Amino acid sequence: MSKPIKWILGSIVVLVILSVVALVWWGQGPTTRLVDGSGKELTAGSGPASNGPGTGEEGAVDPLFGPVHAQMEAKQYAAAKEALLRILEDSDRDGEACTLLCDVTRELGQVDEAVDYGLKAVELLPDSASAHLAYARAIGLQLQEQSQSLAGMLGAIKGVRLFKAEAERVIELDPTDTYARMMLVFTNLAPAPIGNIERALELAAEIVPHDEVLGTRLLALCHHKNGETEHAIELCREAIAEFPTEGAYRVTLADIYVDEQRFDEADAEYAAARLGGKDGEYYRSLYYQARWRIENDTDCERAVSLLEEYIAGDPDYEDLPYATDALWRKGRALQLLDRVDEARVAWQQSLELDPGNKRSIDSLAATAK
Repeated sequence: MSKPIKWILGSIVVLVILSVVALVWWGQGPTTRLVDGSGKELTAGSGPASNGPGTGEEGAVDPLFGPVHAQMEAKQYAAAKEALLRILEDSDRDGEACTLLCDVTRELGQVDEAVDYGLKAVELLPDSASAHLAYARAIGLQLQEQSQSLAGMLGAIKGVRLFKAEAERVIELDPTDTYARMMLVFTNLAPAPIGNIERALELAAEIVPHDEVLGTRLLALCHHKNGETEHAIELCREAIAEFPTEGAYRVTLADIYVDEQRFDEADAEYAAARLGGKDGEYYRSLYYQARWRIENDTDCERAVSLLEEYIAGDPDYEDLPYATDALWRKGRALQLLDRVDEARVAWQQSLELDPGNKRSIDSLAATAK
C-alpha cells in the first residue's frame, strides 16, 4: 500500500475517536473569493469542463497549456506554477488554470494553496471531473497533515466529509473513474461513522471493468478487512494463477499475510513479486518487506538492505512511498540495531529531501545527545 493511500487508513482510525465531536463541525463547506492575486475576477473560460484541463478535442493538447503539461511531466513544478499564474492573469481559461494550479501546488507541498485553487476550480467548473478530483486530492493531503497533531484533528474530521463528497462527485461526473473510487475504498475501510465496508466493496467491484488488477486487489483487501480473510487470499491466488507475472497480486497477498502474522509466507510472496523486473511492484515489495521487519523488530539488518536497494533505485512510480520516508524507516531499523549514529545520518538525509518530515525531526530530537 502506498503513501498517498496509507494516510487514509492510518489517520482516519485516529480521527474516528473524535467522530462525535465532528458532528458539531460538519456544516456547510468552505467558500472562496473568485479573484486572482491582483484582485481580478476569475471566469470559467471557454475551455472544456469535463475533459482533463488544457485538452482539446479527442485529448489533443491545447497550445496554451501544452508547455505546462510538459513541465509537470518533467516534475518542474515551480516553473509550471509560474506559467499557470501568468495564464491566470492573461487568459480567460481560469477554471482550467486553477485545476492545474491545484495539482502543481499539491506537488510542491503548498497544501493550503492547493486546497484554495481546488475550491476555485470546482466553483468555476462545477461539472468538471478533473477539477473535483484535483480538489479531492488536495483535501486528502491537507487531512494527512492535519491528522499529525491533536490540534488539527477537529478540522481534519470535518474535512473527511468534504473529501468524500468531492470524490463521489468525480464518480458521478466520470463513470469510468478509478482514482476517486480507489481513494473512497480506503476511506470507507475506516470504522463507522466515517467508513462503510459495503460501500468499499461496491466501489472496488466498480473498478474491475476499468482496471482489473487494481479492482481485484482492492476487492481482496476489502474482504480481508471485512473478516473474510480466506476469501481474500483465494481471490489473490486465483489472480496469480491466471496472471503469474503480475507482481501486484503477490504484493497484496503478502500484505494480507503480514496482517495475519504469517511472515514466512509473506516473505515468499514479496520475493516472488520481484521476479518480473524492476517495476513499481518490485519496489513496493522491497519497502513493505522491510517495513514488517521494522514494525516487529525482526531481522532489521535485512530491512536495512531492502531499504537501501529501494533508495538507490529512486523509483518514480505514482503512489510509491517517497525516498524521505524510506530513509526514516532505514534510520528506525538502524536504531533498533543500536546503531544510533548511523540512524541519525539517515534521518538527516531524509530532512535534506523533505525538511518538514515530522517523523525524522522527532527521531532526531529523541536521540539528541
